[in-house]
Amino acid sequence: MKRSIILFVVAVMLFSLIIPGVLQAGEKPDPARISDFAVFFKTFKSAVKNKDRTTLQKMISDDIFYSFGPMKPGAKNCIAHMDKNKLWDKMMKILNKGYAFQKEIKGYVSPPDFVEKKGYMGHRAGFTKKEGFWRMTFFVVGD
Repeated sequence: MKRSIILFVVAVMLFSLIIPGVLQAGEKPDPARISDFAVFFKTFKSAVKNKDRTTLQKMISDDIFYSFGPMKPGAKNCIAHMDKNKLWDKMMKILNKGYAFQKEIKGYVSPPDFVEKKGYMGHRAGFTKKEGFWRMTFFVVGD
């Protein structure tokens, strides 16, 4: 009996080492390599709440769309735009409302109002998969 318990424990330990993407206790996911949207969204919200620019840079697409006016490309410039226009609280407010799937972009939008209420023109963020991993691809207001 004791031998079978030891074999079981060893098998579980070995199995956990060979499964890619399995997090060990206390281990945080690499924000640039999250394929599950719920995990991505939770990590993204935490980064916004803490204004963790380094983490956000990894989670924002290089081709982010953040203004209907002139804009410089890149995640770093999107974050600078958020700083300059004091958009951190607005971003947090929409993220706290959750998200909804939008089939047109094959991804998620926060807040769900953008998908569920016709004519919604408030702040919204969109998230799509890029090369197998989630990224924020737009953060805009208006039409």
